[in-house]
Amino acid sequence: MIRNIKTTMPNLFQKYYFILLLGILVLACFNIFANLNSYPIADWDEARHGVNAYEMLHNKNYIVNTYNYKTDYYNLKPSLSYWLIMLGYKLVGFSPLGLRLYSAVSALLTIILVALFVKKKHGKIACIISTAVLATTSQYLLSHCARTGDADSVYILLFTIAMISMAKIEDNINWIYLSGLSFSLAFLAKSWHAFAIVAIGGLYLLFSKYIFKLKLKQWLLFIASSILPIGLWAIFRYAKDGTKFFTEMIQYDLFARSATPLEGHTGTVLYYFDVIENYYSYWLIILFGVFIGYLTLSNKNNKKKISGYTLTMLLWILVPFVAFSIAKTKLSWYIIPIYPALAICIGAFSKKIITDLNKNNIVQFVLLFSLLLSLGLNERVIYLGIRSPHVDGSQSPIKQLSDLPEYNGLDAYISYSAQNTIKKLKSFPEYNGVNAYTLCGTYGGSEFWDQSQFLAAELYRNLKPVNGGVKAFINDTNKSILIVPKNANTDKIIKDNNLKIIIKTDSNLILTK
Repeated sequence: MIRNIKTTMPNLFQKYYFILLLGILVLACFNIFANLNSYPIADWDEARHGVNAYEMLHNKNYIVNTYNYKTDYYNLKPSLSYWLIMLGYKLVGFSPLGLRLYSAVSALLTIILVALFVKKKHGKIACIISTAVLATTSQYLLSHCARTGDADSVYILLFTIAMISMAKIEDNINWIYLSGLSFSLAFLAKSWHAFAIVAIGGLYLLFSKYIFKLKLKQWLLFIASSILPIGLWAIFRYAKDGTKFFTEMIQYDLFARSATPLEGHTGTVLYYFDVIENYYSYWLIILFGVFIGYLTLSNKNNKKKISGYTLTMLLWILVPFVAFSIAKTKLSWYIIPIYPALAICIGAFSKKIITDLNKNNIVQFVLLFSLLLSLGLNERVIYLGIRSPHVDGSQSPIKQLSDLPEYNGLDAYISYSAQNTIKKLKSFPEYNGVNAYTLCGTYGGSEFWDQSQFLAAELYRNLKPVNGGVKAFINDTNKSILIVPKNANTDKIIKDNNLKIIIKTDSNLILTK
């Protein structure tokens, strides 16, 4: 078998190309969509985006994002991701699936786009391998991207379109306009992060010397495609609240985030090396191996100038990695844009080894075995990450209110143990060992809504979350509800105030007067 693998491997890829590709895309759909509606809403970015989109839809104001129906100057992203979440709400309802639908579809489109590009550029063998790599990249799928309601997944799609368009400029200069348009839309999704595309594009135009070749008309069309969508949004936003939103965007989301480690998100210049090692170690080993093999098989005497395609791939990987390594604020998902490029490289290098080796069939066998092993190990990580959705005790009773329309639109209060909040800090190792303080209400529980609870209250029964806890609920003369943990202290609250239990779960109660 080993003796014949040189001829059988390419033949197998060619003969069963459509079956293999379809199988990988089915796997990608499973990895992206399985249990997508079952996982509780996550605090911070996902919940914040979800609240912004929900309230914009309710307000019929598609420009100004609000939180608790007040203009939100904390989430300083333009409107594209909110519009797409609103579309998800309209298509499948007010639910975690509606919140995440656009991210999931964007991820699937990105995988398909990479498959189509690699098929045309490098052939069927590379296409199968690159698609399989991206479809089993665990960080891309599990962390703040494909399966969450954050802006990152659609941003990665637009980033990938911009890079592929740039790689095709040397074939047809008109691709530069799609690259510019993709940047503009990426900015409307992820704000200043999109300037990584500008940096890559500027270096590409400089090194390829297209900066000197473009005619005035081409420059004007390129600039127009790059700024017109942003300009239109900016005009509508300025009409709502003047320069305040833009000032906050520049001062906080650009300068402060670049110059200081905001919200405790610190790290050294080696931070993203650790991220790659933790999330991408299996595919990284393959990448190094096939890259060395590619260099060995390439013609050492070939001194042709670097192509626009190769230049694009180098810049696509290096610029985001270096730029975010230098920036002071570190978050692991900032470098996710490089994963499509790494998948393309693994496919291209592997195809070179599979098709160009002369007699060393053992190397080809080892490569195939390594690819399948890495695929299996990465898929295991993803499967374990999506198979068993955990239950958020405070969101679960709120979800049950969706079957009780008589409580729609009421004011809602919450009081929950500080212990539940402390558990969430397990996801933030940077706070390990620091001094801790708590702000508790009259009955010893937190009186303030987490962002994830806030969104759940809005999505499931259009509740109006109000801070203040038990005391504020008791003093409220209107019909309202209170969410509390199930414990002896709660029993006393119910008895002292003659409250009624309307929802009961293993760990929480929802009460009304």
